[in-house]
Amino acid sequence: MPAHPTRSPIRRVTASVVIAIGVIVSLIAIFADQLGIGGGKGFGYVQLIGLIVGIALVLAGLASVVRTVLAPDTELPVTRDR
Repeated sequence: MPAHPTRSPIRRVTASVVIAIGVIVSLIAIFADQLGIGGGKGFGYVQLIGLIVGIALVLAGLASVVRTVLAPDTELPVTRDR
């Protein structure tokens, strides 16, 4: 029996999109002052919240990728013994 004959490409695409959004949110938070959307001098609390949300999205996307790679194939049929 093959280890993982089919992988859901939707999961991989979704995880990639979540990772990309997380990176974009993080970069916007880090460079908000240079982009002209920051609230003033220095790194403010709104930027910190944006950075934390961005990092959380990146980690969630990576966790989804790792779970897809390491988890057993869930698309196998389930049979009941009677």
